[in-house]
Amino acid sequence: MLTAVLEDGTKISMADKWFENELKELRAKQQFLCPACDSKVTLKLGSKRQWHFAHYNHSMCRHSLESESPYHLSGKLQLYHWLTNQNIPVSLEVYLPLIQQRPDLLCKVGNQLFAIEFQCSSLSEERYQQRTKGYQQIGIIPIWVIGGNRLRRKQGDIFQILGFEWLTTRKDRMEQMHLTYYCPESSQWIFLKQIRSFSATRALAKIICRKKETVSIEDILNPSIIPSFNPMSWLHLKKAWRYPPVHPHQSKEKRLYHKWLYQHKVIPSQFPAEAGWFLPTQHFIETSPHIWQTLILVTSILPLTPNQSISLSKIKLNLTPFMYNRILTFRSHPFNDNSELLFQLIEEYMCLLRTFGNLHKKGEQEFIVRKIITLPLTPNQANQLDNNLSKISQNTPNIHQIQR
Repeated sequence: MLTAVLEDGTKISMADKWFENELKELRAKQQFLCPACDSKVTLKLGSKRQWHFAHYNHSMCRHSLESESPYHLSGKLQLYHWLTNQNIPVSLEVYLPLIQQRPDLLCKVGNQLFAIEFQCSSLSEERYQQRTKGYQQIGIIPIWVIGGNRLRRKQGDIFQILGFEWLTTRKDRMEQMHLTYYCPESSQWIFLKQIRSFSATRALAKIICRKKETVSIEDILNPSIIPSFNPMSWLHLKKAWRYPPVHPHQSKEKRLYHKWLYQHKVIPSQFPAEAGWFLPTQHFIETSPHIWQTLILVTSILPLTPNQSISLSKIKLNLTPFMYNRILTFRSHPFNDNSELLFQLIEEYMCLLRTFGNLHKKGEQEFIVRKIITLPLTPNQANQLDNNLSKISQNTPNIHQIQR
């Protein structure tokens, strides 16, 4: 940690300007205490790491169990100076006794307090939820900034997002999901924008890197909007869904899904072109959109003839068995109601098919078939249909309201 207090209550911060000889003299004359637990701490003045305070071995302080890497200490200090340079009132490692938490940074913008957590290591979802709820209980808005060391680009526009990182995503003014990273080694802010998840750990996203000095606190609190996502990334991904590499050990859920497809005379690589679209609720689902949308089409839409209708509740009933065998899975989130999410998911997809001209809405929860959806007969036809629908989506203004 970067702060401690003296026995008379004076706060000592490594964010202030100190000479090494001054700190050595202070260390020889004074005893440093942890602001959270009042136990003794030692001041470490090494030549390779950021100067910092540390608990002695066998300390029972809960904060001493969260070891801080040099990367984390450096980033926290840089973010502190980044805020002070903008004349933002900010304090480093303020202990909040009411909730027994100590944010990395506590700042005030306008009349609102923000707790900035710079998270560079793994964190359990339970611990994340506990800390987030703690701040919210006392009216503080938490802003989670992920260490740049956790940014994992797999290829092109595909990124790996793990565990608690999904929970730290926030919406911009256009309801698009984004993640915020900071790298102290390059002094850069890194933003993953327009995040579109397609598995438990993978997402399409647009990456933007900016030097620390070009970013303000307003850019973090109210991120800017960027142009629409490049459809070519989606088409490349859809080809990967149609023709994935062969894995000798597929998951049980994938084997069940493929078996179900063959039972319904659907070749896995020739799923309907109308399946595989990213919709707002997709963020809360681990299952790829091409899978759950194929499930809806095969169970509920393909069997219908023109002018036949189906209700949202009937589609939901048809999908329920796939939740039990985990072909359709939802992302863990403290505020998720999976039943409600499933209904919202179905409604969004029906509205998309309505935009494509396949369905017509009748009443609040019922849709009528206008144009039959057919399965591609060959791989080439599947690719062509994907391209055609991609062009339609780019030239249909209201589709972006559905996709957001």
